[in-house]
Amino acid sequence: MAKSRRRKKGQHFLLSPECRMLTVMDLAKVREETAYGWFRKMRWPETEGEPYCPKCGTLRCHAMSRGRFKCSEKVCKADL
Repeated sequence: MAKSRRRKKGQHFLLSPECRMLTVMDLAKVREETAYGWFRKMRWPETEGEPYCPKCGTLRCHAMSRGRFKCSEKVCKADL
């Protein structure tokens, strides 16, 4: 069986294989938009960074203030 290159669920981003090649200076120069994109891809790897609701499974989520997300389904309305 081939080993998966995906990082373990719950592993800190800085310990992931994607981050091992970054130096401290690289991290210091990262723009906020880039870091936010990395965060989204690490949080929702199954959908390439598109948020989905863990309670109802819908992809209909919208961004709120301060980078938070909320489910758009009328029945669920979960904060992500």
